[in-house]
Amino acid sequence: MTGYAQEDKAWHDQLMESQLVPFTLDNKLYGVPLTIDGKTFFYNKDIFAKLNLAVPTTWSEFLSTLQTLKDNGYTPITFGNKAPWASSHYIGTLNQRMGDESTREKDYNRATGTFEDPGYVEALKKMQELIPYFNKDVNGLDHEFAIQMFIDQKAAIFYAETAEVRLEEPKTKSPWGFLDFPAIEGGKGKPKFLTGAPEGFMISATMKHPKEAVKFLQFLTSKAQAEKFVKDVGKYSAVKGAVNANTATPLGIEAVERVTAAEGLALWLDTDLDIKIVDAYLAGTQQMLNGEKSLEEIIQDVRKAAQQVREQSK
Repeated sequence: MTGYAQEDKAWHDQLMESQLVPFTLDNKLYGVPLTIDGKTFFYNKDIFAKLNLAVPTTWSEFLSTLQTLKDNGYTPITFGNKAPWASSHYIGTLNQRMGDESTREKDYNRATGTFEDPGYVEALKKMQELIPYFNKDVNGLDHEFAIQMFIDQKAAIFYAETAEVRLEEPKTKSPWGFLDFPAIEGGKGKPKFLTGAPEGFMISATMKHPKEAVKFLQFLTSKAQAEKFVKDVGKYSAVKGAVNANTATPLGIEAVERVTAAEGLALWLDTDLDIKIVDAYLAGTQQMLNGEKSLEEIIQDVRKAAQQVREQSK
């Protein structure tokens, strides 16, 4: 796609730079972002105000806030992990927070990943610290039911995708805001990264009519069509300025600003890693949440899966 982007610089330049990064390899563009999405905590403003709670910015402040919520009879965080992709968002974020970027890049590479760095165990420890503040039976609860607990004000915080704003905001009786995943003391990762990824289109190199396909994508991601897409469909566009007061709610605009203001994106775990490694993580995490598996056992399974993936990549 690089040549097409160079030919029509005005079209290319209207796309958000940060959302082009996941479609770029070795300075070559391989796709066009259509929508943007990132992961952040939603919090109930009424509950926080009632308990005189400030929005926490560090992990220790976050845990203190969760304890106060629990002491006052609230479920601090609602979490449904019946479909275990939900836990992958916690794992992916915590891996990014606890390990440095170069180590994570090496380990997420199919040919070089070993997961020997102690930061991966530390990341799971941080998730383990949240277990007392989740609702009961997280592995038996659907993500949708977890959302409903937040909407019904039975839980104060929910870790969700910004793309869910358009679905859940109309149902909400109480105002809510965004809480960035807290910076973790001692973590080696960049605290201003956001877990998430754009969705978009790629074009086969062997297709008969690539120019026509590119024209169609340019049409889809034109400013006028992007604004119509946001307003009519409710998804947030990767075109600069398409999410505005005429096409989205103030909360939706803020959600997009959260994504675009991030220093970088840590892609979804099941996008960034080989599925064998992801499966080891998800199965192990479900068992950890049930108290059936230790952190070290989970990482051992992850390392075995990584070894299989390395051998297959040779």
